[in-house]
Amino acid sequence: MFYRNIPFLIVILLFSISVSQATLLPPDDQSLMLSAERLKKKEFSDARVAALQAQPGPKRDFVLGVTAYHLKKWDEAERYLENSAYCFPLLGDFALYYRAISLSNLSRPVEALAPLQRLTKDYPESPFVRSAALLSADILFQSGNFQNALLSYQTFRSDYPSGNDSLKALFQSALCREKLGDMDGAIRELRRIWLAYPAKSIAAQAEAALERLRTVTESIPPFTADELFSRGCTLFDQRHYKDAAAVFSSLPPDSLPETLRGKLAFKTAMIQYRLKKNVEAEQSFARLASPESPFPEFKVEATYWRAQLLDRSGKDDEAVNTFLGVALAYPESSLADEALFQAALIRKGQGSHREARALFQMIIANYPASSHAPRALWESAWSLYLSGDFAEAATTFALLSNDPAWREKALYWQGRALETSGRKEAALSVYSEIQRENPAGFYTMNIEKKYDLQNTRVPALSKPFTIPLPDLRGMERTRALIALGLHEEAGKELAALKRRNSASFRNSIGYAGLYHAMDDFRSAMGVFRQEYLVTDKGNSPSVWAALYPAGFYEIVSRHTANVGIDEGLTYALIRAESNFLPTARSPVGALGLMQLMPATARETARSTGDDVTSPKLINPEVNIRIGTRHLKDLLISFNGNIVSAVAAYNAGSTPVRRWRKRFPTLQEDEFIENIPYPETREYVKKVLASMEVYRRLYGLKDSAAKVTPPASIQGNSALPSPMELPTNALVPGIDPSQQL
Repeated sequence: MFYRNIPFLIVILLFSISVSQATLLPPDDQSLMLSAERLKKKEFSDARVAALQAQPGPKRDFVLGVTAYHLKKWDEAERYLENSAYCFPLLGDFALYYRAISLSNLSRPVEALAPLQRLTKDYPESPFVRSAALLSADILFQSGNFQNALLSYQTFRSDYPSGNDSLKALFQSALCREKLGDMDGAIRELRRIWLAYPAKSIAAQAEAALERLRTVTESIPPFTADELFSRGCTLFDQRHYKDAAAVFSSLPPDSLPETLRGKLAFKTAMIQYRLKKNVEAEQSFARLASPESPFPEFKVEATYWRAQLLDRSGKDDEAVNTFLGVALAYPESSLADEALFQAALIRKGQGSHREARALFQMIIANYPASSHAPRALWESAWSLYLSGDFAEAATTFALLSNDPAWREKALYWQGRALETSGRKEAALSVYSEIQRENPAGFYTMNIEKKYDLQNTRVPALSKPFTIPLPDLRGMERTRALIALGLHEEAGKELAALKRRNSASFRNSIGYAGLYHAMDDFRSAMGVFRQEYLVTDKGNSPSVWAALYPAGFYEIVSRHTANVGIDEGLTYALIRAESNFLPTARSPVGALGLMQLMPATARETARSTGDDVTSPKLINPEVNIRIGTRHLKDLLISFNGNIVSAVAAYNAGSTPVRRWRKRFPTLQEDEFIENIPYPETREYVKKVLASMEVYRRLYGLKDSAAKVTPPASIQGNSALPSPMELPTNALVPGIDPSQQL
């Protein structure tokens, strides 16, 4: 059936191929063009059938060899790739490597060595050089040539000292030594793996090998207490707390030297804290902080973490007193400013803003070099603003404007404070600085919407926009792979180019264009930094298109129209959630372009009639269909309010309703700045700014429902009521335990 439909399919696909793709494809063979379209989607069987209809030649043989390789048709792959390695030298290393793997799978390992050796010799910059070296060593091992295998593994370790493949080479070296009768050498390397890399899967293999060797030799020494403690510390540092606890609990304290016993006690307490074993942790910290503790060097740290535990347990006042005790009793301690900061956050969360501001000002006065000083200055200024002292707030915000990390935010609120206090001209002067320095920023978009200003830096683009592909030297191989539809292989080639010369990638429209041509929008975005838009070179349509791609535009346009939501908002959400990576998976299990939790997707799918399983959620069509429906549901539940819907998309509806109830009089920008969850706060800013850029960039209509924002706070005190989070959750990046 597929053979008979090929002419018809070719005609259809010729109309669907993008301009950039068409400029890459061989113009004289429509069957290869059809094969390329199939390969882009990894439809290898259909790609193979299409390629079989192509005119005989090197490209056809190469495509047939690669498709057979992916289909695990090893005989066919080996036959086509043998010819391709000689007749299509531009991509000969791909043919050589895939042929070697095919030969290995055909149980012809000795024959596989020759193409690997030729690859290394003729293509020294190939993306396969590293894996070819390891594969060669593996083939020697499988063939029983243990001496040469050992030398190959050692050479590999010398050339590539880091990475999981390097650890594999170390493990295989130990097995080679065992086979060669060097038991001491094998045991030494296996012990090294188990001790130094406890969180790696290779450690379990090393442990199993040691257990096996114990049945044939008695020369394996037991691990010392010091070695086990070091292994536990490595697990602790890598946040494998349960495994670290198992190691530490197996160590009797008197088995360690005196210098390590205090560290064992403190790390054990920290593990209890991390695992939320609050009762045990409180007892452990209390013992370490007591005057009778045999480890006085840990008194300050134990007291600090006991305060954190009290805060977590809801004992706010006791936590504040304990934090202040650390700061006042040990003002020279590295934790003094940290303790003051945590105490201030608790008071802020309780609504004790005057006391909180006093504590923040203590940090500014006593610890001006503290990493918390800028945040303390911000909190002081924000408290003044919310209390209606706009003149003093403007002065305080201005003090932050020289700090690059805080400048944009501080300038905006300095301007808002000036404007609210009647100094509009001064405010406009400040706003102009923000517009000039951050043309696509959240605050710039707010300013321009409020005053109906035109952003001349945002160009008008078509959708889709094709980034031009300059004929730069060194890109021929990548262009050929993209033309043939082999995007995975093209990605490997680009990764190899980047490793060799990462500087050439930065701000390169050519490389961004290649990524764009293979629909790798995430990598294209990574070529440029946001700040590049401010420069003359950066202010080009191609850079804007790379940083704000209209990826999967046909699917997005169709489904946003179907459910009646803003297309620009949907692009902005995808950009914030996944950077347009269809296979994105978050640590908590969210999947796909719009990062849908499986449970949320199933609930939403009831209204769309979809049968959703997790694998389907990485399909752009399915993910966007369900994601836009979910976004529509959120907009409906918040009466069309985009700010609330976006915040709920990130944090959930329940906390957003709580915040709206708690801050009823704040304007939208003030409400956003007051969102208690730092991640959600910045997420909302990012999405709203991107939404405005997408609307202007691609001429998208504002199709979202409008709502009247809450009343202004002008002339009123609008101090927020107590926050509901543990205060340590409000401060990203603070975790002194990770420095232990």
